[in-house]
Amino acid sequence: MPTDLPVHFLEDITKKFSDHQIVGSGGYGQVYKGVLTNGTEIAVKKLYDLRGLDDVQFRMNSATL
Repeated sequence: MPTDLPVHFLEDITKKFSDHQIVGSGGYGQVYKGVLTNGTEIAVKKLYDLRGLDDVQFRMNSATL
């Protein structure tokens, strides 16, 4: 389930959205590997600036992660 997290936290766990952390990409954005302080790896999707993307489309796309 998608979770809203502060941008500074996401930057910390993805090494400032480093290219080395990219694990995939799609029509809506790139997916980065994030590592929490306890060592758990998570997927972090950084959306492209898409005009017209609504909440329903975002939630459906996020559910596939």
